[in-house]
Amino acid sequence: MEQLFTISRPGCKEVKELSSKYNEPHLHDYKELLIGMKGEIGHFIDFKAGRLPAPYFSFVAQGNLHLVKPGIKDGRCDIWMLLFKSEFIQPEGKAFINPVCTIGLGKTELCLKNTCSGII
Repeated sequence: MEQLFTISRPGCKEVKELSSKYNEPHLHDYKELLIGMKGEIGHFIDFKAGRLPAPYFSFVAQGNLHLVKPGIKDGRCDIWMLLFKSEFIQPEGKAFINPVCTIGLGKTELCLKNTCSGII
């Protein structure tokens, strides 16, 4: 990723394409925040797997081996994807958020590394 920050809101068609495009765990040089209001998310992060229905947010730190798949549930999806480099939010290199954390809003908590701050 060359930009410092990108934001997108893929529709159900794009979510299907993303889910079929990435089938192997991978890592990259930016951080990823997914916010899902409708649909679901499948996770494989640092060799732990899980699935959560919306509403949720998912944060993946730079360099974490992962496979994150936003999905359609009951024919619906509403997902925001924010991708950003460390310099965007951590100019001095200080930790801002846990390395890997997914929280289902008002539902199930799935913390895959360290401790999440809680269910919102």
